[in-house]
Amino acid sequence: MKKKSEVTNLEILDAINDFSTSVDKRFDGVESRLDSLEYNQENIISKLDNVAHRFEIRDLEKRVGILENK
Repeated sequence: MKKKSEVTNLEILDAINDFSTSVDKRFDGVESRLDSLEYNQENIISKLDNVAHRFEIRDLEKRVGILENK
């Protein structure tokens, strides 16, 4: 006869499966957030590259203006 405090192997397996499912869901969330961060980082880098080019163009325009005025 089984005591009330005894746990069967099936109950242990079910608990492990529930836990692993929970962990999988959390890792999926983390993976999704990392993908989003990588995408946003690429956008930021692209925008910063464009800003650098705009400053270079402004500098060149100033230099051309100075040369044209001479």
